[in-house]
Amino acid sequence: MNETESKSPPIPKFCAVKIYPNGHEFTTLSRAARLVPFPLHSSHGEVELMAIKDGWVDWARVIPGIPDKVYSQQNKALGLIGHSIVGSYQSALDRFLSTARLPNGRYTRQAEASCMFIITFWGELIQMYPVTASPWTSGGPEANTGYWPIEMEGGAIGDESQALADLQVMATMRLCEEFEAHTGKKVLAGSTFREHGEIARQFGYAATACPSGRYKRFYEAWANRDRPVVVAAESGDRVAKLEQKLTALEALTATWRESARTQGITLP
Repeated sequence: MNETESKSPPIPKFCAVKIYPNGHEFTTLSRAARLVPFPLHSSHGEVELMAIKDGWVDWARVIPGIPDKVYSQQNKALGLIGHSIVGSYQSALDRFLSTARLPNGRYTRQAEASCMFIITFWGELIQMYPVTASPWTSGGPEANTGYWPIEMEGGAIGDESQALADLQVMATMRLCEEFEAHTGKKVLAGSTFREHGEIARQFGYAATACPSGRYKRFYEAWANRDRPVVVAAESGDRVAKLEQKLTALEALTATWRESARTQGITLP
């Protein structure tokens, strides 16, 4: 094949995928897709997974947690535990990053919480601690030092059983594949993927309805993960809005650089 002939690019394992009504699929690596990677199980051969490097998922957005809101024991990575935020991801961040303390120096009940992963409505993975850390999420030491916790945006009061959005399902699937590649363990519902309420019953922690059945769509997708992923119009709209926000931010970049230059600040 000479240089003038077209070459078919390799199909990445994780990319945006859209299914047309006639059943044909295509892949696209738009700016939004690079920020919000989707899992695609392709029949085009195995493709290298993105990596967990020094405890950090390299496609996650890192928002460092409060350093002392973890156990001293290293996480055993026995599996993952699904939670529900019961609200927005920002409300969860506000709690996890709170440093409010009682007169005796202990964190307040509200502030006494932390988490490893958060998945937003639009499928962004936020990581607050390395996978070796044991944050305060799942109700007690056995669960907190044994599993990677995931907090899922949504499920607000009055709509606690809100189903996961397509992009949340996809991000959870991708994280599970990262877990498998990193630990060598298979992710199985009820075994290596647990729910907060389920693990609380096992270890006798405070009873909780969390995550209120929200992960049903993930379990179905995970069980059928060799099939193409169908992206609903709702998810397409979210990506389109993200594209619009990125375009607006790009338009402001030149203004920010000029403002910084006049103040003697050099931006990268």
